[in-house]
Amino acid sequence: MSFRKTSLALALALASTFALAQSSDWRGPPYAANRPNPVPPNANTIAVGKKLYVANCLGCHGPEGKGDGPTAAVLEKKPANLGARMEETSERDGELFWKISEGHPPMPSWKVTPLTETQRWQLVNYIRMTFAKDWRAPASAINWPNPVPITATTIERGKKLYVANCLPCHGQEGKGDGPRAAALEEKPANLPARIKETRETDGELFWKISEGHAAMPKWKATPLSETQRWQLVDYIRATFAK
Repeated sequence: MSFRKTSLALALALASTFALAQSSDWRGPPYAANRPNPVPPNANTIAVGKKLYVANCLGCHGPEGKGDGPTAAVLEKKPANLGARMEETSERDGELFWKISEGHPPMPSWKVTPLTETQRWQLVNYIRMTFAKDWRAPASAINWPNPVPITATTIERGKKLYVANCLPCHGQEGKGDGPRAAALEEKPANLPARIKETRETDGELFWKISEGHAAMPKWKATPLSETQRWQLVDYIRATFAK
């Protein structure tokens, strides 16, 4: 190869590297999106994730994940606003795990520091549950089969459960306008609009009912039985998913 061709190839390679380094749209590779989260997002793993976040991430990303931590001002590249970023990109747990693991200057590669693989998934759970404005179930819940057939009986039972437990916040028509909604800091979801927008599966609805979020109780802890939670899914699906 001539000197001229060699120089041109080197210049193109350097330009590509510089462009990648300067890109503000730092994304995980496509395969990362489908990597399942093996650590259940429950109260325990989220609490551990919070401790890890405070020790390792808060300094740059801040207590609310807005990229305004105490060391952020001295960084040439501003840390990400985690909540806004997840809302904008709809990044899945696998993509968040990949980013935490690989790092991106000035963010270190946390698999090298090291944080264990489990600890990095616990961080994912904390970040997802704390900063994601768009509350989503983990990818593992998407394909959970609904073991309770939708029948007139199960829908009627689900309706009674909804009226007793969900109506005060979500309202009679599921629009988030129940009698208790006005007093809540975070407005309850408009269920028909939410299901239409996200196309959430029965498994995702079941996971949300089970785990709770913000003012919404963890209904598996109240407890409602597993069958009752699936009956609620049936009622919500049959009534509000139109």
